[in-house]
Amino acid sequence: LDGPDCLRHVDSLMSIKGLQALQWTAGAGVPGGGDEMWYPLYDKVRKAGKSLWVGLSGGTMDAQCEEAAKLYRRYGPEGLYLLFGWTTEEVADEVVAKAANGFR
Repeated sequence: LDGPDCLRHVDSLMSIKGLQALQWTAGAGVPGGGDEMWYPLYDKVRKAGKSLWVGLSGGTMDAQCEEAAKLYRRYGPEGLYLLFGWTTEEVADEVVAKAANGFR
């Protein structure tokens, strides 16, 4: 799903047995996918037994890692997929190292 206008479809999507995950991109003009305002959506997805794919956006690497840490602590690592907004291998290695330590 891409953006708040799509939220009206969440209940129908969560009722599809073959659907394994919800991919969420917050969209333009609203807080990114790591913002706590989206937690009710993520709670609903997890309650339905689906995995989460969340696009984190904006801010620094440290800010996105903090958002990831909050998501990790709330939803656990199983079935949680996060997309960070960087392209350099150096930054990606740093994020992977943080994730390996449970974002501690």
